[in-house]
Amino acid sequence: MKTLCFEALLKLEPAAGMPLKEGRIFVREEKCPSTFSYYEKTIPASGEVLARVLLKRPLDLKWNDEFDFSAKSSAGLSGRGRVLHPHPDRIKKMSAEKRVKLLGRLAGNEADMLSALCRERGVQGLTETELREFCRLDAERLELLSRTLEAEGSVKILAFSPLFLLSTESFDFLLDKLTDFLVQFHEKHPGDRGILRERVEKLFGLGPRLMALVVGALVRAGKIREFGDRIALSSHQPRLTPLEEKILARLEEMSFKGEFQSLSEEEIRREFHLTARAAEKMLGLLLERKKVVQTEDGMILHARWLDEIVKKIRALGKRDLTVFEFKEMTGLSRKYAIPLLELLDRMGVTRRKGPGREIL
Repeated sequence: MKTLCFEALLKLEPAAGMPLKEGRIFVREEKCPSTFSYYEKTIPASGEVLARVLLKRPLDLKWNDEFDFSAKSSAGLSGRGRVLHPHPDRIKKMSAEKRVKLLGRLAGNEADMLSALCRERGVQGLTETELREFCRLDAERLELLSRTLEAEGSVKILAFSPLFLLSTESFDFLLDKLTDFLVQFHEKHPGDRGILRERVEKLFGLGPRLMALVVGALVRAGKIREFGDRIALSSHQPRLTPLEEKILARLEEMSFKGEFQSLSEEEIRREFHLTARAAEKMLGLLLERKKVVQTEDGMILHARWLDEIVKKIRALGKRDLTVFEFKEMTGLSRKYAIPLLELLDRMGVTRRKGPGREIL
């Protein structure tokens, strides 16, 4: 990717006159008229200065490419330079002070460059495509550097093929930002159990992989919990209305007494005249308190009753179980028996074998 402008570190050879303004650069046997502007007003004793170089025609330049430069005439400043940022338009919104700091880090070694770019990209992360446009390091070298930086704790590798990186600083920022967001969400919506993960992804502009890493880190730290497709602060307990408290108490009583062995969310809605959202909330609280178990088909089972079914199956003393035998054992119709058998398959209690099940 060619450029008409780049940031560089120049090593000047002092001569008569003011710092070079107009001149030429020489790179890979190419010569190009150029204009120079400087971040410093005076040339330091070291002779090294940060400069922006404007080219009369585009050149293929990348980080750490070396070049020679000179004035148009034989008199004046001349010396050697090194490309620090081949695409300064990407950091044009950055303040001069921040640009100088970034260029200072880019003036270091390969690891310094990679770390600096990750920090500059912030929560958007750094892609392999962006890296290959920026420098001439191959994929193998970039991965090796990334692994080293991750081991040192300065970056996180979100993906390897293609490479996708995020600075640890940005990752920690996301952790704090999501935690603060949940605090505010619970204050505004005290009755909600949590917020949809998908909604958070969209609000924060995060991809599924980064979202999973952020949520996973907060769950491991004990700061948040996840249930189904929602997340919430670990300390959050939804505020219930008096009517909801009564309904939940009745559901818990039914669960404890075994008065319902299998119900669907729709049946709970009809039984208690609840909206879909209210029924989901009540069911979610029961699931969190481990009073009930829900199958993938939405069937809700009394947890203690399910434990009894598992004990009965294992006490049969045989290897095979037909659907008819299972219906007789549970008292369930085929509509409910099949989803329950599929749940037992996933639990490792049974395994499908022809039309029936093998007891494990």
